[in-house]
Amino acid sequence: MPPPINLLVVFGAAVANMLIGMAWYSPALFGKYWSAYSGVTLKKTGTMKKSEGAKKAYAASFIGAIVTAYVLAYFLYYTGSTTVFEGAKKGAIMWAVVAAAMAGGALLENKPKELFVINSGYHLFSFMVMGAMLAVWA
Repeated sequence: MPPPINLLVVFGAAVANMLIGMAWYSPALFGKYWSAYSGVTLKKTGTMKKSEGAKKAYAASFIGAIVTAYVLAYFLYYTGSTTVFEGAKKGAIMWAVVAAAMAGGALLENKPKELFVINSGYHLFSFMVMGAMLAVWA
């Protein structure tokens, strides 16, 4: 029998993931650096946001965020994590798995290490916030 997970909180954690991404990759935070290291110009990004491909990418990202939040909720349930700190800590542990997988790709793509730091930093922060939310409310 599956654990009792509050799907509304899973959805909320996925929304939080997307909002963090919007802020993280905005020009106010790391967007300018991400653009420089990735080779994707902000002008291209502005045009891309309106394209059909971008809509599909955002939809796929949101589905991925829902899956991530749901798996993290399972992990938190089975580890007995019920506090903000425990949730954030378990989110960081889950991030370590993702970062290890991302590192291989980053090395093969021969991209700047700064791009890896920006991208994996987003996942670390996002997973910790989602973990905190899910531990307390899911």
